[in-house]
Amino acid sequence: WLAYAFDQLGLTDLIAFSHPDNPASVRVMQKCGFHFLRQDQVGGMEVVVYGIAKQAIARKG
Repeated sequence: WLAYAFDQLGLTDLIAFSHPDNPASVRVMQKCGFHFLRQDQVGGMEVVVYGIAKQAIARKG
C-alpha cells in the first residue's frame, strides 16, 4: 500500500497514528519504515504520530 500511495496517488509523505498504549500498532508502523514525529491529540485522544517520506523508500532501494 505504500507503493500505491506514492506511485499511483503521487503522494510524497504519509502519516499514521495510534494510541500510545497500543505497542502492536506502533511496531507495525515502525516495521513499515515510519518514524516517530510527535505525540499529539486527535479528537481529544492522545496519539503518537509517525511519518514516512517517499524519499526514504527510494533510498532503501
